[in-house]
Amino acid sequence: SDETHVEEGRALYRRNFAIADEVLGGRYGYRRPPGGFFLWLNLAAFGGGEAAAKTLWKGCGVRVLPGTYLTQAEPDGVNPGTDYVRIALVHDADTTREALTRVVGTLG
Repeated sequence: SDETHVEEGRALYRRNFAIADEVLGGRYGYRRPPGGFFLWLNLAAFGGGEAAAKTLWKGCGVRVLPGTYLTQAEPDGVNPGTDYVRIALVHDADTTREALTRVVGTLG
């Protein structure tokens, strides 16, 4: 019956999405999802999800997950996650701001 932790979690995600709105704007196809705590960014311009994940890890120490690791190929053989990375917004606001700022600084 304790909902305090639920409200605290929701507040964390609202803050982090507000930070993402501010830092990312419309870059990389970002749009605020109606729910959840993940960002999906289209990084096709940076070689796709796997290449971009390596670039971010090596270039600024931010770990993201390539979308292709989370999706399956369609019947036509195309994997819809290939161009994407997923970022979890589960850290405190300062860490989230720093990570997203590094992403933008590394990718441009």
